[in-house]
Amino acid sequence: MSHFNTFLFFPILMVRILQRAIKRLSRGISTESMGMPPEPVNEALKRLFLLESRIVFKHDFPLGVSLFAILEKQHGGETLK
Repeated sequence: MSHFNTFLFFPILMVRILQRAIKRLSRGISTESMGMPPEPVNEALKRLFLLESRIVFKHDFPLGVSLFAILEKQHGGETLK
């Protein structure tokens, strides 16, 4: 088990803090929905996630936006993969 989406943790944290502040100050404004980013931004994020996915299987990250785990089911004393 490890954290994932670590590289963007602090930017996402800042956005979420700002969204909550805006929501409290302006009750009629929705901050939850964000559309698809422009293609260059989306491509950069894709590459960042690919890089992180290669690293996360070798190193555990101490924090991140998401958690992931690889589990094995035991059946009658045997481990199934």
